[in-house]
Amino acid sequence: MEKTQKNYSFKGFSKGAVFFDLETTGLDVSKERIVQLAVVKINIDGSKEEKNVIVNPTIPIPKEASDVHGITDEMVKYSPEFKQVAKSFYEYIEGKSDTEKIQAIHKLNKILKITQEKALSQRSLV
Repeated sequence: MEKTQKNYSFKGFSKGAVFFDLETTGLDVSKERIVQLAVVKINIDGSKEEKNVIVNPTIPIPKEASDVHGITDEMVKYSPEFKQVAKSFYEYIEGKSDTEKIQAIHKLNKILKITQEKALSQRSLV
């Protein structure tokens, strides 16, 4: 699903910015899989574009993960696998400079690490 809207202001990047949001089957990045991938692109002219897709992780989604993001095995049953949508997401952000892509990826990695640390700390409180 793609949407385009106007009137967003984003300064600091010469070609706009790209933001990612992922939902996964769990917290261990070495074995978990993506179940939802969303990208928001803010263009230099202030327009905003969004792309969002539910992905079949090809492994069962644990109840604990579904409780967090609301995505179930039934919802992903007929969805494409990540390898089927990865290229289109790459092409979607391809217009950004390599530096800006790297900055977006570093920000994504920081967000994932912080999210993982928060989830682990909340789990230890239970």
